[in-house]
Amino acid sequence: MTKRKSRKKGSVKGKIDEEPEEVDELIPEPVEEQQLPPTNKNLSISDYPQVGELVVGTCTKITAHGAYFKIEGYEILGDSAGFVHISELSRTWVRNIRKHIREGQKTVARVMRISAQRQEIDLSIRRVNDSQKRETLQIHKQDQRARGILRAVGERLQMTPEQTEEKLITPLESKYGNIYSVLERSRDEGSGPLIEAGFSKEIADEITTTAQKELERPSVSLTGKVSISFI
Repeated sequence: MTKRKSRKKGSVKGKIDEEPEEVDELIPEPVEEQQLPPTNKNLSISDYPQVGELVVGTCTKITAHGAYFKIEGYEILGDSAGFVHISELSRTWVRNIRKHIREGQKTVARVMRISAQRQEIDLSIRRVNDSQKRETLQIHKQDQRARGILRAVGERLQMTPEQTEEKLITPLESKYGNIYSVLERSRDEGSGPLIEAGFSKEIADEITTTAQKELERPSVSLTGKVSISFI
C-alpha cells in the first residue's frame, strides 16, 4: 500500500523553515547553452590561439561553473569564446568565484584545449605564474601602444581604420611579428626597418617621426658613493 504524504501546512512549513539554504545549494545553476558563441564555419586555424599560448582576456560573464572571456587579438571568435572552469581559476579552493574574478577584469590565461566545432577555448588562470603574467601584460600593453601610434599616423594620412589595419599594422606584423619592437628600432635607427617592410619613404618617415615623439627611450639612474684619497 502506498502511503500518502501529509498535506498538513505545519509540517511542510516546518521543513522549509529548517533547511532553506541547503535546498538552494543542492540546485545547480543551469548551463545556458544559448549564451555560447555560435559556430562560424568561415574561421580558419589561424583565427585561433595555439594550445599552451598565454593570452590576455577580459571577463564578460560569470556562472556557477566558471567564467567566460573575450580574448584579446581573437575578437573574431566572440565575446565569450574563452572559458575558465572553476577548477582552473586558482591554485586554492574556490568557494566564491566572484572573489577571484569579476566582469570587466583583464587577466592572463593559458590555452588548454580548443574546440573549433563549438568555437570554444578552454583556458586556465591557475597555470600562469606571476612572472608570466607580468611579462604577458607588459607585451600586451606595448602592442596596444604601438597600434595606437599607427592609428594616429593613419588618421594624419587620411586613412580609414580598415586601411590603417591593412596598410600599416598588418604589414609590420607579417614582417616582424612584434610591432612595438620595430617602432623602437625606427625611433633609434631611422626609417630603414620600415622601408624594409615595404613602406614608401613618405609613410616610413611619418611613422618614424611619430615613434620618436611618442616612445621615450629607457633611462637608468645610478646612485653610489665615490671615495677619493690623496697621497
